[in-house]
Amino acid sequence: MRREHVHLDKLSGLPAIHFAVFLFGASGLFGELISLPAPLITLGRVVSAALFLALIIRLFRIPFKIHNRSDLGGFILAGLLLAFHWSAFFHSIQIAGVAVGVLTFATFPAFTAFLEPLFFREKIRPVNLLWACICLLGVSLVVPAPEAGLQNAEGVLWGIGSGLSFSLLTLLNRRYTALYSHFTLTFYECAVAALCLLPSVLLFDFSPPAPADWVYLIILGSVFTALAHALFIAGMRSIKAQIASIIAGLEPVYGIILAWLILGESISAQTAFGAIIILSAAYGASRKRRARKAANPSL
Repeated sequence: MRREHVHLDKLSGLPAIHFAVFLFGASGLFGELISLPAPLITLGRVVSAALFLALIIRLFRIPFKIHNRSDLGGFILAGLLLAFHWSAFFHSIQIAGVAVGVLTFATFPAFTAFLEPLFFREKIRPVNLLWACICLLGVSLVVPAPEAGLQNAEGVLWGIGSGLSFSLLTLLNRRYTALYSHFTLTFYECAVAALCLLPSVLLFDFSPPAPADWVYLIILGSVFTALAHALFIAGMRSIKAQIASIIAGLEPVYGIILAWLILGESISAQTAFGAIIILSAAYGASRKRRARKAANPSL
């Protein structure tokens, strides 16, 4: 095995992605547990993740050299997307709750089904637009009633932005999974995201983090970011992006269940119905694409 392809061989693609998605779902709880603005939570998350990954790369002597300038540009773009994705995700949760945040983020598989043909110069099929519209119908049910206030509706928009940016990040990452270790990819993306978010320290008026916040940030960065992100990228070595999107549709399910168990958050029947529509659209869009690939491998 070449050294630059050191990865989690003992874990097949499916278990790796399933466990990563569970960790991603649980990470939403930290948006409620940490008493800091969303960009600062994200900054603490990526800094602790980058430090943890640097230690892993050092201990296991994993190659981290960037091959060319084109790849460097791709890593910078991925880091910017990652910074926006997590900031939008936590901001959505902080102003609208875990359920709304994770459910609106779950629109990302529909975005992937629509954007993948554009990225890889394939014909855009009307069925993908249909799945996207169905997904938006589900999102409209998740949107709180007008009396709930415009702030919650704003949370929905931030959640959708989080889903779109994660879709773009997933498609971009697929280009590099065969060229770099998943630890290397995650390290550079977190490092770029950290540099991007550093100015946020000057933009927000906040109290110094409490001791509990520091503990939460370290756990969030090392386990629920570095490990989870590396597992997800590692799984994509053997699992197609569309299949990974299906599995990722479970993230809001994990997030809502954990928020109910740990934070005591409730979920209305309308939100639950919207969740079913979103997850069904995400699954249908991905399953349709996978069926076409099975029938015609050249797609």
